[in-house]
Amino acid sequence: MHAHYIIISLLARWCMFDPLPPPP
Repeated sequence: MHAHYIIISLLARWCMFDPLPPPP
């Protein structure tokens, strides 16, 4: 498995649940 794929999938789900504003 690729860590990048896991991180991206987790980020996508996290953003869908609680979207946060982009960093400054």
